[in-house]
Amino acid sequence: MDAERTILTHLDDRYEHFADLARAIRERPETALHERYASRRIADELEAHGFSVARGAGGMETTFVARKGSGSPVIGILGEYTRSLVSRRTPAPCAALALDAARVETELAGTVRYYGCPAEETLTGKTFKVHFRGVAAYAAGDPHDGRSALDGAMLMDVASSRSPATIAAATWP
Repeated sequence: MDAERTILTHLDDRYEHFADLARAIRERPETALHERYASRRIADELEAHGFSVARGAGGMETTFVARKGSGSPVIGILGEYTRSLVSRRTPAPCAALALDAARVETELAGTVRYYGCPAEETLTGKTFKVHFRGVAAYAAGDPHDGRSALDGAMLMDVASSRSPATIAAATWP
C-alpha cells in the first residue's frame, strides 16, 4: 500500500477512537497553561503507540515532545490540545500516528515528532521556547533569527504544486 492510502486508511479506521478522545477532552475544559488532563491523555495515546514522550519540555508542566523513528527527514506536528481535537480537520495526534504508520508501512527513513502545545487560546504556549540544536523553529521567540513555519509551508505548497506526484487533498469527516 502506498503512503497516501496508508494514511487515509489509518485515519478512517481510527475515526471513532479519536472522536471519543476529543469528546473526553472537550468535556473537561481547562484553563490556559493548566491543560493537565488534555496533555496527559494525548501524550499517553502517543506513548501507547510506541512514541517516546518527553514531558515537561521547555520547563512547562503541560508541554511534551513525542518522537518515533530515526534519522532524516524529521517531520514535526504542532498539536494544540483543544483546538486540534475539536476542529473539523484531522486531529493532530491522529495525523502523527497516521504519518508514522505510513513511514513504517512504506519503509521510509525519518522521524515523526509531535509537539504538545498548551494555551492556544491565549497564544502564550508557543512563546515558551523549547531549545533545540540549530536555529529556532518558531520565529516568535526570536523573530530576526528564527525560522518561519509559514515560509516552510509556502515552499512545500509551491514544490508540491509543481510535482507530478502531488498528493490529493483528503478531508476529515
